[in-house]
Amino acid sequence: MRAELDTLVARRQEHSLAIVDLARSLYEIAATESDFSSFDFNLGQIVKNFTENSKFDLERVDYETAKVIEPITYILGMCDSIKRVIKTMETMRSDKEDLTAKLTSTKQNLEKLRKGKNEDKIRLGEVAVTDAESKLHSCEENLKATEDLFLKEVERFEQERKLDLEEIMRQFISIRIESAALLAKGWQDAKNLVAESLK
Repeated sequence: MRAELDTLVARRQEHSLAIVDLARSLYEIAATESDFSSFDFNLGQIVKNFTENSKFDLERVDYETAKVIEPITYILGMCDSIKRVIKTMETMRSDKEDLTAKLTSTKQNLEKLRKGKNEDKIRLGEVAVTDAESKLHSCEENLKATEDLFLKEVERFEQERKLDLEEIMRQFISIRIESAALLAKGWQDAKNLVAESLK
């Protein structure tokens, strides 16, 4: 999505710059056609009008970028953050499985030690079980806290995202309507100048 938006901005900029190039070409024609002074004056005004329209369009691209693309970039950044948290939770779940397996193995080892009746080894086995239980408990608590926080954040993000996307689309349409109206006036002025030049 970001790439498509960047392409849209680049194309708008290219279009505006192409109009500036056209204005330069027209200016060269105006310089060449110096015998027709009244026509030259109007052509100079037309060139100025083309350039102003083009500059205005470039400014609107920057304005649209600030109002539309930057909020979308924020949303995409949030999506990337969510992906990272999901990956972290997957790692934590894997750790929990490993610790569960380790606890089971440690308990089985303690049962074997109890059959041997070696008190020192039994004590070490019990300490190992307690340590494994503590690590598993800590991992489970961290995982639950992370999952709870993640679900709350995803819910909040989902609500904001819907509102943001709706607002972004509304703003984009409004800005385009406003830009089109302003540019239409600029180009109408250029059309009038051309008509006056040909009288």
